[in-house]
Amino acid sequence: MAARSQSFYDVRWTGGSISYYGFLIFYSDNDAIMRIRYLDRNGKYKVAEYKCTGKQGETEDHIRYYFLGGQDARVVYGPTDYGYSADNFLFYNVNSEGHFDKLYTYDGNDLKSDDLASHLKEATWRKMDPSELTADYVYNYFDKTERYYTILTTLGNPHYVSPRTDVTLHLIIMANTRDNSIGRGCEVDRRALKIEFENIASALNIPIDEKIYSEQDFTKTNLLNAINDLHPGSNDIVVFYYRGHGFRWNDQQSSWPQMSLNYSEFQAKESFPIENVYTSIVQKGARLNLIFGDLCNSNIGLNYREVSDQSATAFQSAFYPDMQKLHKLFIDSKGNLLSTAARPTEVSWVNPYDGGFYTSSFLESLHKEVSAMSGNGDWDELVNSTIDKAFYKSTTGCGTCSAQHGIKYVSIN
Repeated sequence: MAARSQSFYDVRWTGGSISYYGFLIFYSDNDAIMRIRYLDRNGKYKVAEYKCTGKQGETEDHIRYYFLGGQDARVVYGPTDYGYSADNFLFYNVNSEGHFDKLYTYDGNDLKSDDLASHLKEATWRKMDPSELTADYVYNYFDKTERYYTILTTLGNPHYVSPRTDVTLHLIIMANTRDNSIGRGCEVDRRALKIEFENIASALNIPIDEKIYSEQDFTKTNLLNAINDLHPGSNDIVVFYYRGHGFRWNDQQSSWPQMSLNYSEFQAKESFPIENVYTSIVQKGARLNLIFGDLCNSNIGLNYREVSDQSATAFQSAFYPDMQKLHKLFIDSKGNLLSTAARPTEVSWVNPYDGGFYTSSFLESLHKEVSAMSGNGDWDELVNSTIDKAFYKSTTGCGTCSAQHGIKYVSIN
């Protein structure tokens, strides 16, 4: 799914004579929490909670859907004379933009029926802005003594950060947006990464220096010039992100892939090792150097279909950072990081609507790591989460994909 820290959704439906009101905190497909409030059959007020995981699928009639399944439900407020059966949500006929025709819900008890269709209940679904998370609304789901209550009711308050001139964020993005196979997904990632790091610089109130190469500017010459022209200060941040094809030489010993720097099959083949980018940038002497590559690591000459057939989904995760955690990641941290999307011989998968599995997972993990509700502002945890989420996407809900494991080197304190 498309991913951009946590997002919030209001969901409602009626089952029998009971009205259910849900509040979803969504981080990613395999990381979401739902709370449901309702009056039980005896008129007692209750709140239940369960985890959710999502996956995409397609019917025999080629109608795409998104399934969000609940598990491990428990009653957190109200009488516990009987429990709560976690709900499942079926977003039916999801298109390339993530819109859907119908939303149905059913719970574990309904699965016992021989006629599940008769137990499907239509539901409404709405994304919420943090400004809507008033004290009254949040109190419906969280007690005032809970940490989440305080966090949620303060998310809509702006945080002023004094401008800084002693640190600059240098951003270099190479994205092969013209490629016939992965170009659409690379363009999704190019836009998302550009917006992401601009938002980070804006939140920290630091200047950003951008060099973004796509379309016909996606060349080895521009890559080398960008690195040669990079002159960061000793307190600066450098982010390099490569999004394109990759490979490894048949006799290659290094685990790190080669970047394939051609936007057209009619060009002369040019490449460059991503670990050389890392070495060159680190030698520039910035305080924090972050080098990422979303590219294949399969042997040269082997052709794979790197594009998955998944559709977009009904959610997006948004950027509501905890400023202390964001500051810890980008201002307090010092060191170097290199991470790429696939181990030797593996493919890096891409969705034309949601972008690369690795890149979308990186954005999801970054948001969660700086979320007010989770995360510690730690780069090692962030990269581990990125790799785990990309693996999950390649092995769940993608029938055409092989498993994708990322690799990393992190030396940041």
